This record gives sequence, structure tokens and C-alpha cells, in this order.
Amino acid sequence: SGLTAGEAGVEAMFLVHANDENGDEELEIHEFLALLKSTPMKIRQHDAMNMFSELAGPDGTMDESEFSELLTFYKFNTRDLLAEVPNLVSNLMSSRA
Repeated sequence: SGLTAGEAGVEAMFLVHANDENGDEELEIHEFLALLKSTPMKIRQHDAMNMFSELAGPDGTMDESEFSELLTFYKFNTRDLLAEVPNLVSNLMSSRA
């Protein structure tokens, strides 16, 4: 089942921050693609780029609210996605070290 808007907002905030390489609180396309690759979701890069361009603002980045819309609209199985969050965070921390 899909998430409520509130749940999606909290999860989007966490995932954006966990994958935001430059600390600007927004995802650029390469950060978004890296986030998707690090999950069990199988989304072709072409489809992921289309999703990003649909939802990213005119500045070409995706903020928390835009990412939240993505989670809600596509009704990702974000329970699976969130099961990966500890791995995402530890991978991110080790890559920054």
C-alpha cells in the first residue's frame, strides 16, 4: 500500500539528506540515480531520468517536497526502500570518510 503524504514527507526528507552529496538539501540527477541504484527497486536509468525531469523544479534539482511527491505518486514500496536506509547511510558515511 502507498504512503500517506505525511509518511512520504518524512521518508523523503531522510532519503534526500542521506543521498545529498553536496549538502544543498536537494538532489541533482546523479544523486537521484545513485539513490535509486542503491535500492532493491529495478528502474531503468531512462525511466528514472524521466521521473526526475517530471518532478524536479525549474532549477533541475529535486527537493524534499518534490521527492515526497515522487514517493506518493509512484507508490513505491518504500517499506523495502526504507529497509535499505541503514545500508544507504552507512555506505554514504564510508564513502565520505
